[in-house]
Amino acid sequence: MDDVHAVARGGEHARIADADLRFQDAIAQAANMSQTGLMFQRLTMRLRMFIAILHLDYGGAAVDLIARANAGIFEAIRNGDGDDAARRWRVKVERSVRYMAARLPDDHFDPDLWGTIAGRAAPEPGDPRMNCAAEQHGDDRPRNIP
Repeated sequence: MDDVHAVARGGEHARIADADLRFQDAIAQAANMSQTGLMFQRLTMRLRMFIAILHLDYGGAAVDLIARANAGIFEAIRNGDGDDAARRWRVKVERSVRYMAARLPDDHFDPDLWGTIAGRAAPEPGDPRMNCAAEQHGDDRPRNIP
């Protein structure tokens, strides 16, 4: 948490993603649940790869938002309120996903390359990312549907 605050105070938007991921990994490790810790390590590696490949970073306002969100999560954990910590973490993750997705370069993003690197989830029948023809033919590639 101290690293997140130091990065935020310094306005170092290029370093906030690393500090944030280390904070999340530290929480997972502190839970003393080995499988959860391993899952977070794998997720962190994928997130670092995603951020690096797409040259994404957080702007100035996002740095403060991340620091405040992490402080809220940390405080909820310290107060023993797991439900509040989980709720705050979900909100933070959803906000981060929306932020990063809005910054994806339309003309330089290769969804097939990303699928190869990150893996493809098998969509359920009726998944809105699939069009009807692809669904009927077993094509599981996500579609850009707003």
